[in-house]
Order: sequence, then C-alpha cells, then structure tokens
Amino acid sequence: MENCDHRATAHVSSSLYPQYIRMLVSVCAVFSGLWCVSATGWHAGSLIAVGCTLWTVLRINHSLKWQWVYPLITVFLLGLLQWTLLVWQPAVLTSVAHGPLSINVILLALALTSFVDFVETITRLSLLLETPKARDRLQDFVICHGLRILLLGTVGFVIAYSTLVPLIQELTYVPPKPVNNLVIEMDRLTLPMNFLLRFCEATTGILFFVLGCCVGSYLNVVIYRVPLKISVITKASHCPNCSTKILSRDNLPLVGWLKLRGCCRNCRVPVSARYPLLELTIGLLFLLLYFVELISGGTNLPVRPPNWYAGVVWILFYTKWDLVGLYAFHVLVLCALFCWTMIQRDGYRVPVRANAFTIMLTAFAVLICPHLLPFASEISSLRGADLRSTVVVLFSGTAAGLVSGIGLRRLGGIPQQLFLWPLIGMVYGWQSVIVITALVLVAKFLLTLAGALLEENRITSLRTVHVSTGNDTPRVPRNAGTPEQSEASSPLTAHTGSVPVDAASIMTQLNWWILPSLLVLHHCLWRHLFFST
Repeated sequence: MENCDHRATAHVSSSLYPQYIRMLVSVCAVFSGLWCVSATGWHAGSLIAVGCTLWTVLRINHSLKWQWVYPLITVFLLGLLQWTLLVWQPAVLTSVAHGPLSINVILLALALTSFVDFVETITRLSLLLETPKARDRLQDFVICHGLRILLLGTVGFVIAYSTLVPLIQELTYVPPKPVNNLVIEMDRLTLPMNFLLRFCEATTGILFFVLGCCVGSYLNVVIYRVPLKISVITKASHCPNCSTKILSRDNLPLVGWLKLRGCCRNCRVPVSARYPLLELTIGLLFLLLYFVELISGGTNLPVRPPNWYAGVVWILFYTKWDLVGLYAFHVLVLCALFCWTMIQRDGYRVPVRANAFTIMLTAFAVLICPHLLPFASEISSLRGADLRSTVVVLFSGTAAGLVSGIGLRRLGGIPQQLFLWPLIGMVYGWQSVIVITALVLVAKFLLTLAGALLEENRITSLRTVHVSTGNDTPRVPRNAGTPEQSEASSPLTAHTGSVPVDAASIMTQLNWWILPSLLVLHHCLWRHLFFST
C-alpha cells in the first residue's frame, strides 16, 4: 500500500512540472509586457509587445484549443516582434531591449510557444496520417492532383518571386546619403530591369531544384542498396517486388511517382511515398542554399567577405568558382548526412567502408582546396604553412566533433552514429561544433518540454472525458492489443471521435531530425551565430 501511495505521489508530482513551467513562462511574459508599457508608454511598438504577450499566455496555457492557423499566427507575431526590435523604432525600445524584464524575454517566450505549436502540429498530423481512412484520402488527393500542384507551385513561385521581391524593394527603398554613395545610386536597377533580374533568379532556382531532386532520387537508391551491399552504380534501377527494370521516363524525380500513381508499372505494387518526399526535401535543400549562400554572395558564411556584386548574373553567369565550389561542397555534405540518418532510422548501420570513403573524400577535397574551410582566410594568411595549417584545422575540427558526438550520444540521447560528428567538425570547424552542440542541447530540452506539455494535455483530456461520462479515474488496460483495438477502446475516441495526442512515439521520430534540421539552420545563420560582419 505504501509503495502504491509513493508511486501515485510521484506521478502527481511529475505531472505538475509542465504546469509549473507554463506558469513560469506566463508570469515572465506578463511582467515583461507590463514593464515595456510602463517604461516606453503606449505606442505601436509596446502594443505589439503586449499583443505577443497575450497570445503567448493564451497558447502556452491551452486557453485556445489548437487550430491549424495558430502556428502561422505565432510565427507571424515572432517575426513582427523581431522586426520591431531590430528595425522599427529602435530608439524608443532601446531602454527595454535587454535585462530580465525586456522584449527579449517576450521574444524567447514566443519562440518557445512557436516550438510547442510546431511539435503539436507535427504530432496531430502524424496521428491523423496513422488513421487508414485519412491516409488513403490524402494519398488519393496527392496522386490525382500532384502533377497539377507541382506545375502550379512552380509557376506560382516564379511569378511571385519575380514580382513581389522587386515591388517590396521599391517600396522599402531609402535613398542613400549623397556623400560618397554615387556608385550605389548608379548601380540601382529600374523596376522593369529588377523584374527581369528576379525572373532569371527564379528560373535558375528551379533548375537547381530539379538538380536537387535528381540527387535525392540517387540518394533513395543509396539508402536502399548500401545496407544490402548492392552496387549503387552498375545495377540499373528496378522494382524491388518484381525486379522489372524501371523505364527512363518513369524514373523522373517526383514526376515518375505521380505519373504512375504511386505504383509499379508492371506489378502494380504500391511504391512508398518516402521516395518522392526525400526527393522533394533534397530539392528544397538545393533551392534554399541557392538563395542563402550562392546568389547572395556568401552572406551566410563566416569570416569570408561577401561578394559586393551578388545575384545570379555576377555569381553564375560571370562565374565565381570559389563560391560555386563552396555551394557544391556544402550541399553534398548535407546530403550525405541526410542519407546516413535515413539509413540509421531504418534500423541499419552504415557500413564502415561508406563512412571511411565519405570522410576521406571530404578531407581530400579540403586539402586540395583549402578555401572550402570556413576560416580559410586565416589559413591563407600563414604563408608557407598552408598545408600544415589545413591539417591542424582538420584535426581540431575532427577532435571537437568526436568529443561532442560522444557527449551528445550519452547525455543528449542523439541517435545518430558517432562518425557523423567528425565529418561535421571537418566541414564546419571546431568553433561551429560548439555552437551546433549548444543548439542541439537547447532543441533537445525544448522537444522534451513540448512532449511533457503535450502528454499533460492528453492526460487532462482523458480525465475530462472520463468525468463527463461518470467515471472517477481513467483505467488503462494492461494489454492494449493492436493499435486499432486501442483506438476503438479509448474513451476519448469513442466520445470525441479524435485520437489522444500520444507524444512519445512522435518525439522518438522527431529526435532523428534534430541534428539534420539544426545543421541546415546553422548553415543559413552561420555568420549571424558568430556575430561577424
């Protein structure tokens, strides 16, 4: 009896932790909003801060039940508050920009809310797709309208980028001071010329997206064949079920799967949707780095001075080979990391030969072209010692990656194999390894916190349903049986028609994507994370 009472007390105490965290976040946000109003008075900036505070309190305490539009509102308010803090009325908000009660506290609370909204959205979508009827309905919609959506999305992207970007630049243009700025005035494009330039950038970006989809199609082959020790070069693509060779017109990324309606042409066995999803992901990765790193002139890269003349004309048509080499090097390394993560997620171990080949190829590329290192300017300044300095940088990055990988696998529970971290250290340097490790720990903490909040919300929903049906305490069967039986026997499903949010399995899946997602985020914000100009 005492043991049962002890367990019940421990369960009650653990269930109170999410409530304490919500209370702490709400109190900090409310006091920060009141302090901003009292210190700066009522104006547009303080009103935005108060609005963000109210939204944070309502969402973090689940006063507003989840709707699909709420994450979009949270992200919009987060961007609006950041823009207000950095650009709009900086002199008025300077007095409340720092400190324990400041706009930064509201910004942090809103960022936590957006993360919880994101996790809850992914959880609900995943649970929705686990329902056979909803999954079949979504797959039928994608198969029937996928080609049309792909065409309209491509054309819409080109039109939107070609028109909205020039118009926004024209509306937000501020004339420079007349002293020593004649070159900037002369280089300013007229609106029709800006339309044409952005159209060229958008169409070239589509070509990079197609190239990324082709690379993603090849990665599908690598992910399937490498664990089975099948050649990824000599053997042609074939159906795993009937071994029929896939025709060239059916092997087009995204288009082939949609055209065949997700089935093999010969045996009509369904083909998994993960193949087009991986192709789409890698294509979007190529497109993202095309804008962030390539045609921007390398504005995301630390230490390296950005190109003064950027854009598709000055970077690609008048080719800057150093920047093109950096782009190719970084996207290929990120693709390798995504590929190895998918293999491990499927329950296989990446062969040692593949690991060694990837690391050796990366080291060889850096030794041949030292400018691929993030701090290449410091190496090139040491005349007569370029090779030795490059080896030192590679060794320091590899050592830092090994130490961080061991610590994160044991303390942070990151499931990726250890060999990925030396590769990260070689590519990004030991300085970036420290930043990435900190980001992973913060993301792991936020993911655990979001899981605790969702689990607490699920338990509250179950208790509410049992109270409404006249039961005092919910009873969970010892043997839940199959998922279909568990879902049918759930009182929440029986009375509300919805599946309770089980965050444990979703958190396990999201745990695989912490490192790849943060690597892409770190790559996009590389210069800003190091506070370099």
